[in-house]
Amino acid sequence: MGVSKVRRTLLVWLAALGIALSVSPASFGAGELEDVIFAFDRVAIAWGQAEAPIQFSLGGLPEGAKIRAFGLSFGFRASALRFQNARVLLDGRSDLYVVDYTTVADYSTVRVEVFFAQPLSIADGPCATLTFSPELIYDEETEKESLQLPIHLIHGEETWISLEGFAPLVPVKNLQDGGIDLWGDDAIHFGSPSAPRGSVVVVPIMLTNVAPFASLTVGVDYDEDMLGLLACEIAPESQGGVSSMETTIVGGILTLDVTFNAGFTSCPSAYRPIALLTFWVSADAPPGAVIDLGPRTHAEGSVANVRGRCVTIPVEVAEGGTILVQDNRRRFLRGDVNADGVLDTSDPITLLSFLFRNPPLSIADCPDAADINDDGSLNLADVLGLLAYTFSGGQPPRPPFPEAGLDPTPDALAPCERAD
Repeated sequence: MGVSKVRRTLLVWLAALGIALSVSPASFGAGELEDVIFAFDRVAIAWGQAEAPIQFSLGGLPEGAKIRAFGLSFGFRASALRFQNARVLLDGRSDLYVVDYTTVADYSTVRVEVFFAQPLSIADGPCATLTFSPELIYDEETEKESLQLPIHLIHGEETWISLEGFAPLVPVKNLQDGGIDLWGDDAIHFGSPSAPRGSVVVVPIMLTNVAPFASLTVGVDYDEDMLGLLACEIAPESQGGVSSMETTIVGGILTLDVTFNAGFTSCPSAYRPIALLTFWVSADAPPGAVIDLGPRTHAEGSVANVRGRCVTIPVEVAEGGTILVQDNRRRFLRGDVNADGVLDTSDPITLLSFLFRNPPLSIADCPDAADINDDGSLNLADVLGLLAYTFSGGQPPRPPFPEAGLDPTPDALAPCERAD
């Protein structure tokens, strides 16, 4: 047995014996550890980016598990990456060791071991961050596509976990490799979210920049019959770096003109969030439909050169730009304030109580049902409208009525939680 293995086994046993004096170890079945997963994330970086942090996660842990230690070994291409450091994300005092760092030909391997002073309650999720430095030279002849740099976890006794109530070292065999997608081009990425019809969806616009951008123009062509644009705002991550953002809509094409503060894009970065587009997905959109933000989606940017002038350059629209429509079971009957399935005198009474009684009756499960005139607010006008319809044949509530259905219009009211 090697010196490092003897040391880690001794450390784990000493920690276990120290805790056993005061805390009874958890009782787990031996087979439960077969589902434990070690995994690396995939991240994106741009040419010239100094660091690439990758999260290491644990999954499939037994319920109530307490961790005493873990070790992982991983390998990567030495000519492309250099390992910098590891940092434990879990609360609790721990000792971290980089036990081995060896390079043979074009392949490096690193073994990291972490020991906790006290067994630590832990659930599935991130537990460490590993930081790498890309060691690549930008090549003007590189193809315009991302270069994948995998990080491979290594099977065997070098990748293990120690939980309270189990044998000191348990090899982990369920390994999920991650890695780095390296971008050598300036590119725009659209998010591709999914959303129920008759609801709001947010589509992020992200920038990968190799060049230092002074400004950016992005055009988004969307189907106005399927989508309604509600808002366009600067992404929170870029609030301090965007000096202005202007929007125009001509012929169904939204154009964003973004100006950056000096220095904000001076360092290369991948998938930097720039803007958030908020759309209303029409209630008439069929479930399963894929709404394309195109085909005329385009982008271009300006880059300040050494003489201080700005030069316009094309920016690749790399990916995304679709919204997957899901079904929506949150149907309601407008005017049915108390959710009993019919409109009668109890509904305006319920609405009056909500507006004026202290404490009010709750209609939190579907405030839209009480918005009789569909103006996006609840007030006395809704009570009067409902009373007029109920007692004197006044104007009926706005759709969905007289049958339950989806809200056809966006508003600031909380979404209805009733399901058919």
